[in-house]
Amino acid sequence: SEMREDKQFSQERTGFELGCNLGLAFHKNIGKHSIYLMAGLGPHYISESLDRQVKGFIFSDNFEIGLSISINSYIMICPNFGFRHLSNASIRRPNNGINSFITGLAIIINTDSRYR
Repeated sequence: SEMREDKQFSQERTGFELGCNLGLAFHKNIGKHSIYLMAGLGPHYISESLDRQVKGFIFSDNFEIGLSISINSYIMICPNFGFRHLSNASIRRPNNGINSFITGLAIIINTDSRYR
């Protein structure tokens, strides 16, 4: 039997993405901790054509949920989970979109003694 390579995984491509997002975040304090929801969108540019998405002008939509956990008076740990969708709003074809899940962990250290 003959092995067939999947076109999606058989090509190496190098490119970049550049963009700017504007978003809104909603925080709810729970004692000295907080939970937040964030939604954002903005224009982006991708330099490489993909099987699912044409290169060029594109939009990025982001949704995220996270926690801000106070460790002490100047250190916070902030784990988050999110979803991102890229597409060009059907301006050009192909426009099948690129979806990705995002996880992160931020450590915030406040060095300003006025806020301790």
